[in-house]
Amino acid sequence: MLEILRKGGPAMVPLLLCSVLVLATAIERSVVLWRVRRSVRDFAARVRAAFAEAASPSASGGAGVGGAVAVATPGTIGSTLLRLCKEADNPLSRVLRKGLARVGQPYGDVRQAMEEAAGLELPALEARLPVLSTIAQIGTLLGLLGTVFGMIRVFADLQDLTQSGQPVSAGTVAGGIAEALIATAGGLCVAIPALVLFQIFSHAVNGILAAMEAEAVSVAEAIAARAAIATSTMTARVAARPAAAAAPAPVQAARPATAPAPAPAPSAAAPPSPSASPAAPVAPVAPAVPAPAPPAPTPAAVSPASAPPATPAEGMA
Repeated sequence: MLEILRKGGPAMVPLLLCSVLVLATAIERSVVLWRVRRSVRDFAARVRAAFAEAASPSASGGAGVGGAVAVATPGTIGSTLLRLCKEADNPLSRVLRKGLARVGQPYGDVRQAMEEAAGLELPALEARLPVLSTIAQIGTLLGLLGTVFGMIRVFADLQDLTQSGQPVSAGTVAGGIAEALIATAGGLCVAIPALVLFQIFSHAVNGILAAMEAEAVSVAEAIAARAAIATSTMTARVAARPAAAAAPAPVQAARPATAPAPAPAPSAAAPPSPSASPAAPVAPVAPAVPAPAPPAPTPAAVSPASAPPATPAEGMA
């Protein structure tokens, strides 16, 4: 191995360093992305379980209209998700936390906040991937540089032999050509794995971002749906209150008025006095205690002979 590196010329030294960087970056990104993917998958499962638990009849108080399962209010599910986001530490939890901070705002604002948070998580996921991309590009160039060095060596040896008058042998030319080919092969052996690893890790990052975006959109839509249901329910309750207040009060039956007690009949026992003035009315005397009136006595019979003569005023009346 060392002999090959020695024959490859000076271009093999940077190619060796590039190969070490590619190997270290591949190991580090493999571990990090595997942990991130697993944490995002587990956290997404916990979020879906929280939604299922919040929408269950036991948690929401029974079935809704038409047999549909009632849903929790956005405040309840929002507090539950916020608690889960604080307990977990992964890109998806941080994205959802940004969206939950705008619960109650329009759906577009919530989704925009989540997209911005996902954009902030992208550099951490793509960390050290530019190293692979750079090595994939310069690996072939370093190999080409080693090839140029090898060909320069070949022509330099030929020139020396020609000027000294010595015969040109195949071994003299073969050394430079071998250096050129070894450098070219070394550059390709470094650039090709770097390019393949870059594509693999880029695809893994895109998959994680797609999963995060899908989960964030589903959470935003679910919270918006629950907010719409809560708003419509509150509006229906507020609209029902004036209708109940404007309902007419029940009409009570009026009690019959109590008729006044009948006045007692005037006594006709004594005839009117001749000296009494006919214009003076006599006010009836109300009984002290309301009681049935006593029967009127039968008036005594007055004979025409005993009746007093009529006065002129009475005759005019």
